[in-house]
Amino acid sequence: MKLLAYFVAWMGLVGTNNETVAHFTNVAGELSAARAAAIKAGVPMHSRELAPPPVKSEDNAAPLLKEADARLRELKPKDARGSAIDPSSLIRKSDEESRLSAASALNTVRPALDLVIQATKRPSIDFGRKWDTDDPELMYFPEYAQLREFAKLLTARAQLRVREGDSLGAIEDLRASFKLAIYAGTDPFLIGGLVQIAIDAIATRQVEWMLSERPSDVGLVASLGELLKEQPKSSDLWQMLRGEAAMGISFAERWSTSSEEMKQFLGDEETPIVLPTGISNELAGKAFLVRALQTWTDVAQAIRANDFKISQSEVIAKMSDRLEKSTDPTYRLQQVIMPVFAESGWAIVTRHARLEVTEALLAAISFKQSSGSFPATLAETGFQGLDPFTQKPLKMKVIGDEIWIWSVGKDLKDDGASEDQNKDIVAKFPRR
Repeated sequence: MKLLAYFVAWMGLVGTNNETVAHFTNVAGELSAARAAAIKAGVPMHSRELAPPPVKSEDNAAPLLKEADARLRELKPKDARGSAIDPSSLIRKSDEESRLSAASALNTVRPALDLVIQATKRPSIDFGRKWDTDDPELMYFPEYAQLREFAKLLTARAQLRVREGDSLGAIEDLRASFKLAIYAGTDPFLIGGLVQIAIDAIATRQVEWMLSERPSDVGLVASLGELLKEQPKSSDLWQMLRGEAAMGISFAERWSTSSEEMKQFLGDEETPIVLPTGISNELAGKAFLVRALQTWTDVAQAIRANDFKISQSEVIAKMSDRLEKSTDPTYRLQQVIMPVFAESGWAIVTRHARLEVTEALLAAISFKQSSGSFPATLAETGFQGLDPFTQKPLKMKVIGDEIWIWSVGKDLKDDGASEDQNKDIVAKFPRR
């Protein structure tokens, strides 16, 4: 619904309206039933329900990663102007000066990266979150930026090692990067899942760069293929959203006692959350809580029932569309919250597609190593993966010494391996 439509709808609701008061009262009266249904569906009622199983200290990667971050801050190299040197951008340049600068910078931070490697050999992670809190929306996640920075440095070092002939070291760095992504995805919050997807994107693109460096290295190609097969291709959107559900429910529960600043933060300048005249904060809070419980119950049930064709995102998109079109004021809080999640499921499918096209590229390179030429079709390589957006074979074309393999992406249109505006999801050899 456009902003004008929101305004018109609310103009009809603001003011003394006995029917509106009665409606809020009736919705609020559904609280017990809504709570029972949500609990049955597995919707977390409090952030303490998000706490992971206990992790043994010797299995927990978090302390080593924290130590690595402290070392990195001490060792991070800077240029003559005092700006931090980014080895990941230098390593992609072909000139010797850039390579030497990248190598020097990576060598400087090696003690920190060695700690990261040690950490990623541990099976679990516990970031030490304070789960038993009545303010889960105030949680912050500084570790995510650290994980992403570690991944960028490790993938840069992987490319440098490949260039220098150290394939085993390169694979170790890349494996550690993928493990950092898994660590990020262990948190039951959307941001953690999106960081996992971002790190995986960095690592899979690095595979293309590494292939471009040593396309004739049979051992490297085989090892990269095995590494990609180890990565889980499916992700659970509901796991990512459990924290968001707990936060939304918590905020609705505390609506009547929340500051005006917090309430305005959820809205925006043109569509603030304004209560109709005659509706108290207490009554609104109960009605908002009912709608939060009902909405998250519907989402949990639909995702678990596989009520979608391509992506779990369709569940959120349908819910957002339904909320957007509603003029029922008891849904106002959910109308603000839900659209934020609408694209998250598509990111999951994009990650899957990125892994598939990269694995297919490795199969094609391996085929060329053994036969002397690129395959005419992916089927020739024995690769059996499909485009997760269409459940059909991936697209492929060979142009001289180049090969492009791609998924059609979210728009379901074949744009000929166009990466402009993320139209298609493409793996290329060589990656320039």
